[in-house]
Amino acid sequence: MRSKQITLYTHLLLSSFLGFSFAHAQLRVKSSCTKLNEVVEHQSDFPIVGAVRTLQIPGLKFGYNPSIVRFGGKTLVFFRYDVENIQVESGHKKQKSFVACAEFTNDLNTVLNVTEIALNSFFAEDPRAIVYQDIIYLFYNTPLSDPLASRFRPGRKMCVAKIDPKTLTVIEQKTIHYQQFLTEKNWVPFAGPIGSKEEGIYLIHTLQKFKVLKLDPKDLSHATLICETPQRIPEIHHWDKKWGTARGGSPAILVDGEYWMFFHSFYRPSTGGIDIHNYICGAMVFQSTPPFLPKRILKDPIVFEGMYTSNYRRSNTFTTYPAGVVYEPELDQFLVSIGENDRVMKVLTISKKSLEQALQPIEYEKKCSDLG
Repeated sequence: MRSKQITLYTHLLLSSFLGFSFAHAQLRVKSSCTKLNEVVEHQSDFPIVGAVRTLQIPGLKFGYNPSIVRFGGKTLVFFRYDVENIQVESGHKKQKSFVACAEFTNDLNTVLNVTEIALNSFFAEDPRAIVYQDIIYLFYNTPLSDPLASRFRPGRKMCVAKIDPKTLTVIEQKTIHYQQFLTEKNWVPFAGPIGSKEEGIYLIHTLQKFKVLKLDPKDLSHATLICETPQRIPEIHHWDKKWGTARGGSPAILVDGEYWMFFHSFYRPSTGGIDIHNYICGAMVFQSTPPFLPKRILKDPIVFEGMYTSNYRRSNTFTTYPAGVVYEPELDQFLVSIGENDRVMKVLTISKKSLEQALQPIEYEKKCSDLG
């Protein structure tokens, strides 16, 4: 444990040298958010987001895309951090990406421990964590081939690691053999209830036709397609046309007999010739049984005070990227962990009631196929 923490903080010190002008970032944000103005105005009258909290980890300057999970009285946040400007054989410089976990007090004010997750990869990205049968399953993506090799082949693959929640050591890790595209990432994991017919681990592969896979518990490298809609879902297609292609985000969690998830997309606003990318966050609810049909979706993205205003990584890219969610039943609210501008970790407090009021129903002209 100690050696891993020393390695982690060495990486954090290396990664902390990069930074850009905060004032310049604010200037560019003003030119990039014109399309969001009407959403901001509407949600100021009917706010979805309450408190916004920035997660602070000592020694960490640029951690992002956090996935929050609670288990056994612990609040764990898995996150990505990078080490920049690594020299490789070809003479070029590349970036290495690692995954670590911070244990917080439940109020998220104090960090109790930070541990690097030993994934045997210098290029692991975008962790998403769920709990199933008292084990943490961590989903992430890595390159198809070694980026440090002279014959690097582009593309990424999805992987899964079983993690002991007490020690945060990796019990087992596998590549998931379901390579439908050159780059596979942003799958949405969720767990079926123990003891039910739906018991197991599932993965939403794509949102447009809502393709759902089931992971083999005896062989984590094997995933089987169990259901897929025969056509694009109109309400998701509407989002895609207005806000960019909807892609995975947080894991889905079961609340009041339905699965709730937060997804992301990006679009290029009209900015007078400046190439800007805005990454935004949406929400969706789907059925708790196969074929897991989507039931409700936000029409417009979630906005909040201070959005995009943290330090940024690339001067033309502004992100709010959801990667984790927990539900607090006593307060009837979600805590959604997001990465902002590839540099900052935040947690949004979202009232379930306010979110429900903003969701629109999804209608189906045809019954979706159930291949299971």
